[in-house]
Amino acid sequence: MNPSIDAISLPRSIRLSLVGLLAIICSAGCLDNQTVSSDPTTGPLPGSEHSADYAEDWTRVEALKNEQKFEAADDLVTEIRAAARDKNHQETWTRALVEETQLRTALHGYETAVRFLKDEPWPDEPLWRSVLDLYYASALVVYFHQYSYEIRGREHVAGDETVDLKAWTTDQIAQQAHLAFGRVWAQREIWGARSLGPLSIYIEQNDYPARIRGTLRDAVSYMWANLLTDESLWRPKHGNETFLLDRAVLIEGGTDGDVDPTDPDIHPLRRLCAILGDLERWHADAARDEAALEARLTRLRSLFASLGTEQDKQAVIDHLARVQGGFDAAYDWWSMGQWQLAAFLQEGQGDEPLVAAHHAAVAGRDRHPESLGGRRCANLVENLETPDYNLEAMSVDAAHERSIRITHKNMDRLYFRAWRYDLAEYVEGTEWQSAPWPGDETIENWVDFREPDLAWSVDLPPTPDFASHKTYTTLPADGKGAYVVTASPRRDYEGRFNRVTAVNMIVSDLVLIVRDLGGELELGARSGATGKPMAGVSIEIQRQTGGSRDSRTERLETDARGLAYADVPSQYTRMRVFARKGGDLALIRNLHASRPRAPQDRVRSFVYTDRSVYRPGQTLNWKVVAYRGGAQPEYETLPETHLVVSLLDGNRKEVSADTLQTNAFGSAAGSFVIPRGRMLGNWQLLTSLDGNASVKVEEYKRPTFEVSIDDPASPLRLNRPASLGGRADYYFGLPVSAGDVVWRITRQPRWPRW
Repeated sequence: MNPSIDAISLPRSIRLSLVGLLAIICSAGCLDNQTVSSDPTTGPLPGSEHSADYAEDWTRVEALKNEQKFEAADDLVTEIRAAARDKNHQETWTRALVEETQLRTALHGYETAVRFLKDEPWPDEPLWRSVLDLYYASALVVYFHQYSYEIRGREHVAGDETVDLKAWTTDQIAQQAHLAFGRVWAQREIWGARSLGPLSIYIEQNDYPARIRGTLRDAVSYMWANLLTDESLWRPKHGNETFLLDRAVLIEGGTDGDVDPTDPDIHPLRRLCAILGDLERWHADAARDEAALEARLTRLRSLFASLGTEQDKQAVIDHLARVQGGFDAAYDWWSMGQWQLAAFLQEGQGDEPLVAAHHAAVAGRDRHPESLGGRRCANLVENLETPDYNLEAMSVDAAHERSIRITHKNMDRLYFRAWRYDLAEYVEGTEWQSAPWPGDETIENWVDFREPDLAWSVDLPPTPDFASHKTYTTLPADGKGAYVVTASPRRDYEGRFNRVTAVNMIVSDLVLIVRDLGGELELGARSGATGKPMAGVSIEIQRQTGGSRDSRTERLETDARGLAYADVPSQYTRMRVFARKGGDLALIRNLHASRPRAPQDRVRSFVYTDRSVYRPGQTLNWKVVAYRGGAQPEYETLPETHLVVSLLDGNRKEVSADTLQTNAFGSAAGSFVIPRGRMLGNWQLLTSLDGNASVKVEEYKRPTFEVSIDDPASPLRLNRPASLGGRADYYFGLPVSAGDVVWRITRQPRWPRW
């Protein structure tokens, strides 16, 4: 009988047969048979002796999949599965189940794929059931992440009946995935040492050495540990209670007491440490020191990511440093430990963390340069030592100021070139929404073929801490104007990997200040050096009009106070402002403005009723106050004004109407009788002067007592009895001692976001 859990598979593009899932999640290694030749579990896979009989069929399936003919491929796999099941060819039976689920998912049948895998019989051989359990668990997690928005809004359904996957909560999905892993993990002593090589159809190999992650026990342990680090599947209390854990015990390798990895009440980090601690001990007992170190590194990596305080992270770093100091550096995997230590140090908060990371990585690189850890160390060292820089500049600044900021590391010098250009020409020659300065293609052309107007170099201070530092430089320009400034690590600006960076800046004493006066823009021109107004500044304003590319230009000039004024149209508009006087320039590329709507007088009315609820046959008394307001600071009533008052029923059909005139105070009053036989519900009073009021018309009896319901003692669950308490009291204070109780429960659906 199949386990009563559901699963979902990945799209075809992600290769979900376990091949894609396990490759992504567990980072398993390839192990040849000779490595574990003394283990009795390394023989032929049970039930695989007839696999070659189906080779031609699987070739046809792959061809159909490559042609995107998923339905035809699914039909063929169904035939293969039926034949393998009839003959009890368990390896082919398992592969067909995985392939068929994958194909159904590729056809966007997530729910049907889950039901298929759940309802179909599984092979009896424990190894193949374990493969399907692993697929099941991983697929459930993928299903959650694809539908997490909707799943997080689900309520737990309690009861003895089987609950459909569509009703599963996050906690239920996570727990069923953990139970599936637990069933496989429970058999780790039976076949855990089996090589992954023969299972390569289901578990894709990677670049981990066979001696490190080469067994099925490794794969299961690392996959499960990876799932336990997924905080989106944690219960809320687990995230809030992480600080309560005995972090020192977990870091040192203890389990903080007996731990059942499938127990959802135990914190995921404790369960993770129990699983990886078990794997570490298994490898250590067999003198597989490098594999044991890998289990410890994975545990520390998970703790480093999940523990939030800097003290905890430093404790992880200190522990790993001690482990590395006591581990035999003759082993290749010592370099992997150095890489992990360096990666932790990069994120640390100690003195010069990058220097410490560099020191650790260099040691790992030099000790075993050809190992996986050595190559990772070399890559980390290269990243730390790589020269880098970034250029920023003031958009407008005075001459001979420190206007250019260089952010740099591992560089001793930068070479600068600058070209002066006519900003007015670019402003007039570009559409208003385009950047009015030279583009990349123009700058590249200038670098290659045009002599720069200015050239200089900047010696950068050393950065022995491998961190980025800031240095400032000055554009050595005596003349005012617009400039393109470029920087290069090479004097000749050549080289395939040479990076040239460019910025635009304006050397000018002119500063533009814009104020929105509500329907009008005030543009002020001042000297950046003295702050004094600048008269006679020519200002051009390009406005967007109509389409996105349409614009018109308005020209202004500042007065003796250095001010100019521009109207703002009633609609929202975008503008570009360019100002100049002599050699002084200023540019505001994007200016947004709109004229506020002028308040307008409107005639309205307030409508009052003597009650909010009426019974058929009762009289509805009303009063109307007519007024005008909006543009004026005060509202005024409207005496001697004609208006019509109408009564509408629940179907918005007119029941009664009255035409009348307000009195000297601007008010009028009247009444309507609620007729019998009309639809009950919400009725409305409407006036011709934009006024309305809502009332209810109901067949009711005035209550003589009130009922109060207490909050439930515990959260309510679907499919479980709900116990609610309450009381009924007369309004004069005594309890209602006898009577029948009629109750109603309503449920409001919560629709998905789409």
